[in-house]
Amino acid sequence: MSGRAKDLPSLISLPRLIYVLILFFAAAAVALHLGQTTAIRHTLQQSRWGWIAVAILLQGLFLINLSALYHAAYRMVKLPVSFGYMFRLAMSAAFVSAVVPGGTISGTGLLVYDALRRGLDTARATLANVIFFIFDYLAFLVILFLAIFYLFGRGNLQPYELAAAALLAAGTGILIFLLFLLGFKPTLFAALAGRLSRIAGRLFRKLKPHTPGWEKKTEEIAGRLSAALQAMVKNRPALLRAATHAMLVEGIGLLQLQALFLAFGCGPGPGRLITGYAVGVLFMIISITPQGVGLMEGAMTAAYASTGVPLEQAVLVTFIYRAISLWLPVLGGFISFKRTVKQW
Repeated sequence: MSGRAKDLPSLISLPRLIYVLILFFAAAAVALHLGQTTAIRHTLQQSRWGWIAVAILLQGLFLINLSALYHAAYRMVKLPVSFGYMFRLAMSAAFVSAVVPGGTISGTGLLVYDALRRGLDTARATLANVIFFIFDYLAFLVILFLAIFYLFGRGNLQPYELAAAALLAAGTGILIFLLFLLGFKPTLFAALAGRLSRIAGRLFRKLKPHTPGWEKKTEEIAGRLSAALQAMVKNRPALLRAATHAMLVEGIGLLQLQALFLAFGCGPGPGRLITGYAVGVLFMIISITPQGVGLMEGAMTAAYASTGVPLEQAVLVTFIYRAISLWLPVLGGFISFKRTVKQW
């Protein structure tokens, strides 16, 4: 292992992890106060723990399926990564996203750096991660639009919810447009990238000497990746496989919440279930806090309460869902991260 790989664990920030924990428990304290502790305690005492166990088991299935989506994206760009190794990388990325500055970008950086350490094409690894996020976000947008229609029909749609949804849709659209340029107009993509590099050189003088080299390298990479993308678009079974795993990501998340609602009372119905989930995940994606901690919990609790779910039930379901979906992968990811670093 090189010195550079040995230094990577030093990026892991214990203060950052403590900061994430503080945000989570602060949000929980506020929710407990607003939800009336006595009512929450009464609901908790009458809970059915078997359904909580089901939610935990579903989290394991969620992580397996998420890894399968990553694996499908890697196979699309012809990167030889086994499913078992991809599962470990996905878990490691979940841990890094929570404790390293940069959030999701840091998790993606870990996957690309792993490709570099193993001698794989880093451009293809980057492309695979972009493909993963496009499928993931497109599947989520289907759920989000259903939630928006439900809220609009009830007269509960808030301007900030609509603005956040538009921001995510626009970002996903830009990624798709850039992939289209890369796949079918590689010369135009390289010209656009070159222009951006020159702008960066003018804004940051230290980068200016490197911009000619970047432009030449971008043209070479765009040519290689264009052929890979064109072949991927023609591979319908691979596209269907990725789309299926992406939809299962959302489906399993909804089943987890349904199990928790059954643990603390009864199911809220499809409209309310989808709405709370969609609003919570939306604000996790656009949040500036690590993994949306603090903001997602508040948004999901408020969304469920606004649709008529009892506040104590909304609080318990939201925070136990987050404890399962956030902290279990972080703990497992720490173990996976250590094993991954040892193999570099």
